[in-house]
Amino acid sequence: MFNHQFIAFIVTLLTLLNGCSMDPEQESLTLAMPKSKIESLNPETKKQYIAVYRNNQSAKRATQLHSQMSGGDTISVTISKGLARMHPNYQSERVKPMQFTLRGNQCDTIQIQSKESKKFSLLSACYLNNQLYIDESSTNEHYPVGSLIIPIPANFAAQEFCEVKTKGNAQLMQACLSISTNTTDSTKPKQRLTKARKNKGFTAKVRQSESISSDSLIQYET
Repeated sequence: MFNHQFIAFIVTLLTLLNGCSMDPEQESLTLAMPKSKIESLNPETKKQYIAVYRNNQSAKRATQLHSQMSGGDTISVTISKGLARMHPNYQSERVKPMQFTLRGNQCDTIQIQSKESKKFSLLSACYLNNQLYIDESSTNEHYPVGSLIIPIPANFAAQEFCEVKTKGNAQLMQACLSISTNTTDSTKPKQRLTKARKNKGFTAKVRQSESISSDSLIQYET
């Protein structure tokens, strides 16, 4: 999972946060755009995108800092199928099934491999404040932590969602996600939804951890 391109992405992130310049490959990974599109941007637009990215990373770190979960709380996430935008041309391709684990208060960048080629997509995931955040955006200020939020109820051992769609860097489509907790209580139910439910009253805005409602099982922009 961790190849030289993924390591380059991490180096790029640190470079951007320190205000240093990047080469075209680094810019493409960081902004989740083809190099040709970045080259066509006027300097002011490019500057705005980079500013949004830096602000989003700051907001994400603040949300993570204020998450008060136990480090022993873990979830396992399986992506069994779906589409994602793949680097370097950022066209959607089918993903290889894969699984990853998150601890409470943890954020990670997951490399998803294409099922059709050697291309890959970088998917962000955070387990903060008993919620799973999926697919942050580098260029949309409304999604600094994730474009999809799934509350993790204490009374469930596992959940499954299909037809999932996200609006961040990876832009998952028609995806099936399975989420299981580390509980050993066999009496806790498992819940399965054939289609992820939308919160119709949700309005896109920068989300603060304290203001997120758990009334809806899953939150989207409508």
